[in-house]
Amino acid sequence: MDANSTTRPLVDNLHLGPAVNIVTYLLLVISGLALIARLSTKWAVSHRMNLDDILIGISLIFVIGNGIGTSFEASNGLGSPEDYTSPDRLDIAQKALFAAELCFIASLCLSKLSAIAFLRHLTPDSRYMRMCLWYGIFTTLWSVIALVVIAFQCNLPKVWLILGDKCINRTVFWTIFLILEIFLNLLLILIPLIIMWRLRVSRMQKVALGCCFGFRIVVVAALIVQVVFLGQAFAATDFIFHSWKATLLSEIVLCLSYVAPCVPYLRPFLESLDSGMLRNEPIRRVGQVESGSNSLANSLGLNRLSNKFAKSGSGSGSYGTDSGIGSMGTKASEERWYHQKRGGAKTSMESGTSQSKIIKKTTSITWVHEPENVV
Repeated sequence: MDANSTTRPLVDNLHLGPAVNIVTYLLLVISGLALIARLSTKWAVSHRMNLDDILIGISLIFVIGNGIGTSFEASNGLGSPEDYTSPDRLDIAQKALFAAELCFIASLCLSKLSAIAFLRHLTPDSRYMRMCLWYGIFTTLWSVIALVVIAFQCNLPKVWLILGDKCINRTVFWTIFLILEIFLNLLLILIPLIIMWRLRVSRMQKVALGCCFGFRIVVVAALIVQVVFLGQAFAATDFIFHSWKATLLSEIVLCLSYVAPCVPYLRPFLESLDSGMLRNEPIRRVGQVESGSNSLANSLGLNRLSNKFAKSGSGSGSYGTDSGIGSMGTKASEERWYHQKRGGAKTSMESGTSQSKIIKKTTSITWVHEPENVV
């Protein structure tokens, strides 16, 4: 009985590191399961991986690195008064915190890049594609700057000794970093809403789409709490002891930021969206869409239709857009139909009459179907 009590980690008001350890490993498991669910669903549906999948996979490496660093920090003085910790253990805790912070920044960057890469695949509209591109460039540049600042936050050669007086103002840096993270996450909620706004879908479908992309609001809430707790830790005289709440929130933020890009990969969402990410055979657009106010919705609807042509392989005929974002706005009795005319190596599709008056004018699009083997 006594032997068991000596090996059991002590958790009380002066020894909070083991509690942080437990939560950290639990969140690591959740992140791993989110990636497995995402990739298995994606592979089952399309048998292919895209750039966003690669980015989120690399991000998990840094999530694990952050978790290992936080575990070492929690085992060497985090959540305990400085008087209870030896100088050697404090040195290990600072090194672990240094590594965890670098992995924290890198993982947040990659998870946001994965999300914006996914959004860039949702629309063929060049305006929104440029918007996603500039978001990715800014996120990458800001993350590189933040990594460099943290890598050289203290005087060489011991850049990890944050408890000394030869470091940058960490309070200012982390406050700016987290506020900017809040702003970037809010943009990741706003951008998909802008993309989906002009689609003619039912109110319930808009709510479903909004919930998939709006899940990131919980990341924003966690970041706000982290700013508060981190400010309290920096204001305290014993940073390692009082920073356990901020460290715990950083793990929660990291997990939520990692899970957020995986939420839209729910299979029902992908099956209803079918915006080109589910194709086994890619279709390269060589023409330009000439449309009115519903250009984005029409483009997505036609995108889905061209996918049907690629799969059917029939020479001519007419097909109805019975599902997908581009056709969600039509009622069962008001279907939109497109007629296919095949000539030579190209296919031309012209819209017919629409009873629902969704299509304001005739649209002509030229497509080239290029089958290829997908690994």
